[in-house]
Amino acid sequence: MNLLGLHPTGAEDQRKWLRHASWPGSLHPLRKSFDANAVHPTETDAYPFVSVTGDGVHEIPVGPVHAGTIEPGHFRFSIIGDRVLRLEERLGYKHKA
Repeated sequence: MNLLGLHPTGAEDQRKWLRHASWPGSLHPLRKSFDANAVHPTETDAYPFVSVTGDGVHEIPVGPVHAGTIEPGHFRFSIIGDRVLRLEERLGYKHKA
């Protein structure tokens, strides 16, 4: 969706999954018209994570940089005690366009 500028229809979740505050949102790096040699300003990407609210709910953000050899990703755990209510992940930090 983000690299070509295509937008799926019928999908419930329309959030961008791959633009981690890098190129401007109006540019699409996999289009033939994209100039890879041009310098583009960095934009802040305010990714709308879904938050869980209620008494005793805690949100634990992890990543994208963490120990290990697995793919880097940003994870947000919404928990009460040791029970995970919701886990949101954002992957693609090693993607090469």
